Amino acid sequence: MKHFWIALLVFTYLPCELLSQGNLPAPKLVPYRVWVKPVSGQTFRGAIYSVTDSSIIFLRTDRFYTPESPQINLMIGEIEKVRARKINQPGRYTLRGALIGLGVGAIIGALSYSPCENGGPSFDCLNLVKSRGASAGIGATLGVYLGAGAGLIIGSKREAFPMRGRMENYITQRERLSKLGVEQN
Repeated sequence: MKHFWIALLVFTYLPCELLSQGNLPAPKLVPYRVWVKPVSGQTFRGAIYSVTDSSIIFLRTDRFYTPESPQINLMIGEIEKVRARKINQPGRYTLRGALIGLGVGAIIGALSYSPCENGGPSFDCLNLVKSRGASAGIGATLGVYLGAGAGLIIGSKREAFPMRGRMENYITQRERLSKLGVEQN
């Protein structure tokens, strides 16, 4: 039991102490995952740090950033398209879809139950489901899978900001792009 408390102290208290002393920079969560496709063709994945009058400062990071994260200054003339989505959007939509599918599937399964009238197996009555609850359980199981799949597809949608290397396209999109930045102007 003594080892448990020592491990708990080491893994919870000491990292917090190091961060609060300023020895380690506290990582911050990136709110949006962004894909920038330059005119040259190689796509960058990361986050928008900030938006300026003539460029986008881009962080090549996956989920967290610190002041030491590598930054790329992309001029507007070099950018073909910017696509973005919230960092946790696919997972949230998958969970919502699964929960909705669970409820709807259980209701449909319970309502679709009908016992066999003749008592013996035939083409229209295989007598596989013995009760309304079992039918609801089967419907809920199928609903979870279908709802989670639909939620994942919907949640994976990315918002597109076409630039095509033109400043006039950037000016119309700048306000929306600045909301995606880690350091909002």
